[in-house]
Amino acid sequence: MEAQEKLKLFKSTADFKNQAEQRPEEAEEWMNAVFNEDERYQGNEKWLMDQQRTLLDIYCEQKNKEGAIRIIEQTRDPFAQEGRIKKFEKVFGEACSQEKQEPQFKNDPDSDIEITDSASFKRVITQEGRRGIKKAEEWLEKMANQEKYSPQVLIDREKELEQAKQYWQEK
Repeated sequence: MEAQEKLKLFKSTADFKNQAEQRPEEAEEWMNAVFNEDERYQGNEKWLMDQQRTLLDIYCEQKNKEGAIRIIEQTRDPFAQEGRIKKFEKVFGEACSQEKQEPQFKNDPDSDIEITDSASFKRVITQEGRRGIKKAEEWLEKMANQEKYSPQVLIDREKELEQAKQYWQEK
């Protein structure tokens, strides 16, 4: 199927969500096509992660291993990929054949990212070394007090922070 044909499979994200359960493979093709081609979604990593999560849930519910593995393979964020591999293993009762990506940590002294959401949180803990750890801890505490995020989101960020702390303690 040509890229232009894939772009026409669904009209919008709402249309995708309404029909993805009945047509998950087409939904996956549309998601990938619009992420790369449609200016409404192009390059929007958060949007892509949300749609991938939806599809992974559908593939797991439908016991579609191949579809679930494709979503895991397409996952760019190593922290999210790790969680998706765990979900696969829990649902299918077997190890996922996809090799896990490891987060790429570096200490960029010129980096001064403000943490405003989960994506910037991840950038800080992977790019700003030990000073990023302190910023991340402060942000997590602030978010817990504001109750802006669900408890599961905060638990996920805490796990990522612990992984970063372990890395930087070894250096």
